[in-house]
Amino acid sequence: MAITLLIALLASVNSLVNNINAQTDSLSRLAGIGKTYLVVSHDSSSLSDSKVDSKIADIIRDVSGVENVLSQTLNKATLTTDNGSYPVTVRGVEDAKTFFKTTRAKLSGSYFENNSQANVGSILLNLASVNVNDSVTLSAGSRFTKIQIVGVVQSATQSDAEIVVPLETAFLLTEQSNSVSFVEFSLEDPTSETKVLNRIVQLLSDDCEIVKTQQVESFAQDINSQIISFLNLWSLAIYVVVVAASYVVATRLITEAKFELTMFRTLGAKRQFTIQLVFVHTIAVALLGSILGLAVGIAGAQVASTAVRWMWGNLMLSPFLDAGQALQIILLALGSAVVGCIYPAVKSARKTSMESSL
Repeated sequence: MAITLLIALLASVNSLVNNINAQTDSLSRLAGIGKTYLVVSHDSSSLSDSKVDSKIADIIRDVSGVENVLSQTLNKATLTTDNGSYPVTVRGVEDAKTFFKTTRAKLSGSYFENNSQANVGSILLNLASVNVNDSVTLSAGSRFTKIQIVGVVQSATQSDAEIVVPLETAFLLTEQSNSVSFVEFSLEDPTSETKVLNRIVQLLSDDCEIVKTQQVESFAQDINSQIISFLNLWSLAIYVVVVAASYVVATRLITEAKFELTMFRTLGAKRQFTIQLVFVHTIAVALLGSILGLAVGIAGAQVASTAVRWMWGNLMLSPFLDAGQALQIILLALGSAVVGCIYPAVKSARKTSMESSL
């Protein structure tokens, strides 16, 4: 039962991790591959922290094979409406049409055309309770500007929770007009990625770097590798306990069968026979416990996931264990059992026979 509970715990964790990895892989396949690139500062931890020279956009535009070059800024500000004040993220862009085209946004209204107009994301629109043609105030510290909402956008990106304004309007809210948060661009021919990017890198300063957007596959692989690393560490601890449990099983067998083992030696059994007997008994116990543990672990995980799904309907869990993983768990459990019973088995073989003791 001790081995059964240990293997059940290991099997249930593995089955849940398999489900998480499967969902992560599905997410990476469903998400689109990023086709745009960002020039950000090398030491930045986020896009809002990044600061690059605004002239970089002009440099990239002169490189052949590049299109849709956009300088953008991200700043924190306060949006004041008739209903109150709200902290918002202000995104300044050079060209609204090009920006929302790259994000495949749906527009209700029109794009901004001057510094007194702005587009607002659908989430922020509902949060701040504003409508198209409403006049609002953006302020950052002692700086402020009045703008008119001329259109609502929905793009299924972070822009849905932002207010998008011309780059000049964003500069009015900050004291820096010679730097932007990042420069976004795409390639005319994706197959020439290496060649074009190498040309751009040669033109950039050392404090800038190019990153590709929507690297979902790399993100998913990184998550899976971290989960597997944790699972391997967790499994190692479980197998160490299995070694200890097998030691106890073998020691208890030798203690309870002390008379029988001595009788075997008296009847002429060799020490190798005693060692084999302890090994076979321990392996049989470990095999039975492993098989039962796999069944209990998988069934327990399925029952628990079903209960969670009944309580929280929006949470989908479907634990499963591959045949290869099940076989690996059984073999490692047997190996751990063998390690655990070596010392008791060898020690039992040193027992003298009744005849010699008499």
